[in-house]
Amino acid sequence: MSFHLTIEKAKEALSQASDPFVLLMKDKTMRVEYFPPKGIDTQTPHLQDEV
Repeated sequence: MSFHLTIEKAKEALSQASDPFVLLMKDKTMRVEYFPPKGIDTQTPHLQDEV
């Protein structure tokens, strides 16, 4: 599988989302989300690792 993400595509997708993050790609074993914190990162601990 080939998939190409850019920061521009991520920002565009986020501008249309109702949440402070957007899911960009999902597969059987992983997913790619974009979350740009504004000032303070309000995320809480996750069950999955982040890169």
